[in-house]
Amino acid sequence: MVEAVPFILSIVFTLVGPFMIYHGFKKMRHGNLIRDTPTSKIRSMAMGIVEIAGKVSGIDTIKAPFSNEECVCYKYIVKRYTRHTRSTKNGTQTYYTWDVVQRGDRRANFLANDDTGSVEVDAKGADIDIPLNNLFYQRANFARAVKGMFSVLNMFDTGKSDLDVSSWNLKKWEKDKIFGFYTVGDRKYYEYLLRPGDDLYILGTAANTTKNKSGVVIKKGSNEATYIISNLSEDKVANKMRNGMLLAFIFGVIFTLVGLAIVFVQLGIL
Repeated sequence: MVEAVPFILSIVFTLVGPFMIYHGFKKMRHGNLIRDTPTSKIRSMAMGIVEIAGKVSGIDTIKAPFSNEECVCYKYIVKRYTRHTRSTKNGTQTYYTWDVVQRGDRRANFLANDDTGSVEVDAKGADIDIPLNNLFYQRANFARAVKGMFSVLNMFDTGKSDLDVSSWNLKKWEKDKIFGFYTVGDRKYYEYLLRPGDDLYILGTAANTTKNKSGVVIKKGSNEATYIISNLSEDKVANKMRNGMLLAFIFGVIFTLVGLAIVFVQLGIL
């Protein structure tokens, strides 16, 4: 007789496994494209898939939500320290995790510059690969946290990017500073920024446009959907793709085999 819980687990594992393997092949394709596409100078780049390296220059900069730093693109994540309970054979177990309660991003068009010229970049649809710039910590305060979340949501609804976070009591997280014991409701605010003057790597599509004087823009292509913007070097972006590919393949195979093993056990084959 097939038991319900193992049967559900087998379905989950056998669905997640192939999906991770597919994600691994996608990473592998992106890595191959990075390796096989030569870096072009902006002045001499052809239309179609291009790879360029240079610096970021702002057209109309925006402000990061928590630090108010000037940038052209940002991503943010908000995590809350949460208490969970679950039933076990020995009773109820309590555990605590940092759970994501909100995430988002904002992108403005900007210029990519190298020693030969500049080109406008439309960041819409790009995979923005940028490291963490700022991390802020907020002690538990329900009213302040709710107000903050509504402020962030309102920012995206109205298009305004200048939040007043002065009353949020955010503390800059320093690597060598320990905040002590966590309290349920404590929050962490993560900011990932692409700022004017940052190093820039782009793998995208150069296309004609009538929206600027140069007549050219780098954007997400209609034929080639790969579009990567990063402030890391080409080698670091390629290494991240390779590592992601390997992890996806390893865990994809493991999940698939575990799922199939559960099915075979339930059917009495193993």
